[in-house]
Amino acid sequence: MSMKQILEELKMGYAIKRFEEERIDVDNFLSVTDLQLINLGIITIGDRIRLTERVKRNARSSVLESADDLVAITDSNPIASILSHQRKMLFGNKKSKRRHSFPVNHDPEKLDIPKRRKVTRTWTMTVVCLADKESSRVPSSAEKEILFKAGLGTRKIQFLTSDTEADVLKTITSDRSTENGQTIGFPQLNNCGGFELLKCTQNSRELSLIDCEWSVSQLKTYLGSQTKIYIRPVQTSLSTTPIDNNFQIKTEEICKFCNKGFSIRNLRQHVKTCKDKPKTIEVCESDSDDLPDPALNDHGGLWSFLSDANIEFLPAAVDAVDPLGDAVPINASTSVTDVIDEVSQTEGNSNYNEHASSSSSNVYVHTGEEINSSSDSTTSSTQNATVSPTMYQKAETVCLIDSVISSAIDHCLTENITDPVEILRHMQKVIVTGRSLELDDLLNCDSGDTSFIMVDRGNILETAFDEIKSITDKDLRKTLEVNFYNECASDQGGPRKEFFRLVLSAVKEKYFDKGLREHLAKDYVTVGKIMALSILQNGPMPSFLNEDIRIDLFSGKDSSSLCIKNLRTGLDVLGVVKVGSILPMFVHLLNPSTTCLTLKAVTQLLKPHFSEEGSNDRKYENSVYSAFLRYMRSAASGRRGDVSLQHILQFVTGASEEPILGFCHPPSIEFVKPRDDTRFIPTANTCINSLKLPRGTLEIKLPADEELFSLYDYAFLNTFYGLI
Repeated sequence: MSMKQILEELKMGYAIKRFEEERIDVDNFLSVTDLQLINLGIITIGDRIRLTERVKRNARSSVLESADDLVAITDSNPIASILSHQRKMLFGNKKSKRRHSFPVNHDPEKLDIPKRRKVTRTWTMTVVCLADKESSRVPSSAEKEILFKAGLGTRKIQFLTSDTEADVLKTITSDRSTENGQTIGFPQLNNCGGFELLKCTQNSRELSLIDCEWSVSQLKTYLGSQTKIYIRPVQTSLSTTPIDNNFQIKTEEICKFCNKGFSIRNLRQHVKTCKDKPKTIEVCESDSDDLPDPALNDHGGLWSFLSDANIEFLPAAVDAVDPLGDAVPINASTSVTDVIDEVSQTEGNSNYNEHASSSSSNVYVHTGEEINSSSDSTTSSTQNATVSPTMYQKAETVCLIDSVISSAIDHCLTENITDPVEILRHMQKVIVTGRSLELDDLLNCDSGDTSFIMVDRGNILETAFDEIKSITDKDLRKTLEVNFYNECASDQGGPRKEFFRLVLSAVKEKYFDKGLREHLAKDYVTVGKIMALSILQNGPMPSFLNEDIRIDLFSGKDSSSLCIKNLRTGLDVLGVVKVGSILPMFVHLLNPSTTCLTLKAVTQLLKPHFSEEGSNDRKYENSVYSAFLRYMRSAASGRRGDVSLQHILQFVTGASEEPILGFCHPPSIEFVKPRDDTRFIPTANTCINSLKLPRGTLEIKLPADEELFSLYDYAFLNTFYGLI
């Protein structure tokens, strides 16, 4: 039935002309909206409903008439049958596709029915193969690089979840190669006489044995998905000789001196030894903010040029406003011509020649009282100057430390050490001399050279300044040995950490909390020395410097503040500024710490050493340790007055937070019998980070919490008490 016939049937013939003009028929009518029907002349709601229903009935009738294979439709639900038929025509009968027609007498085992594909599940773990059979700690960044070059170190290994212990060991020692030529496992383990699997202890770098069956299912349950597996050889250590991977970098670059092409891998070494390289250097005197070129070290650049030119010792007068008497090394950005010009103004004749033959080959600039110059010395070209013995000794000291720092920086650049903690570790190793910073053996105390000072807790800043000023720049490299007035503690590391914590707190309050104190500018040299010592000798980081001061210190540009100049001079006595300028990532160590000392962190740091399980002592130790945990929980929540978790940690270790390089000796709790005089007051040995906690005995019972906690308050609020 057409649209015209439907309209006539419903007595709506008046709209036929409009429907024809708009070309509306039964095929597209159901897409017309009510507003469009009104425009077509169907004004009333009832007419629109009747027209719509009539067109729908017409459409259903057309579908039923055109379906040749339509099943008989029941009168009760014709619409459902129509929809079912149309759905089958569009999508097919999916249920019928899943069915299999079997003969009446079929044998299910003989039928070729497609089986569901079995999914193989895998488990991928990060495995680290160690070389030393005595390894007990997680390898450092430098050690990881050595292991990697030797074909060991870190590797991701994929196991099947069904692998047994034998399968796991076979995969770990497999010599099969992947697409990139790397072996799946570590075949070197086949000849080491056995190996063991370890894991890293939580919040520690210590390794411990994996105490379970080595099948995948057991390892997965024991370790979880995030832990690394460490492999340690048992009888024979593995070789760390680098493996030649026989690969070449194809990219080449032209040498600017000889115009020959070299591989990028070998270009730097060629440039150092290129025969066509000129013997002079160009010193750019620009306003650039770029950091000093790391290539200007002992084996090239400025120092090589000066050595070749046979310039042995050129004292020069610069920075006339600086009243200090310390020697500072010339900057890499300083023009050699400028230095020589200034020398010609201050050096007369024979005095220079007399000392030139016996002094260092490096150029150093001295400031302050060491130079015999008047206010018009910069304009007089005939004034004679002499090189005093003090000047020569200081120049020799600066020459030595500058050489050490340059060598250390060159090592970090060559070995690509970018971790600031590892940079600090290396700097500490090469700069600090004398006795070991930490006590290695309780029975054999190290008696090496130290710089001994005595300070007063009640007047820490003044006495510390007096003592540090009395130490020569050369002796500042030695391990600092600290003794407090009226205290008999022998410093094997603990009192030194306590000294740095106290003096840096006082320095922060006086010299930085209210901004830089320009009227105290001369004190900032000593402040810089104290900060440098704390950085290099396991003290707290001076993280109280704001961002503007840090940028001004390490930018390499001349500062308008005399405080910054003097602070930079003090820090650079031990090379801190030079390291921070060439290795900017090192400066991140001075950023304010965002970590907060929590009860969990302190509990995990202080490891208790219990007696054997089942012994009488163990029962008393458990009792006092439980009380100590309750006390720490009270301190953490602020219920012990002024006592905080920081007080407890600094009582045990001398430090209120974990050092950047970690504790040499992990903090521990030793349980001891109560003494007759002090009973249950705890003591500590900060040199080995040991808290001695008195426990109860059969004769002496443990006091109630309130009495015991009062004794703990007394001990922890007097941080000097118990330091041995």
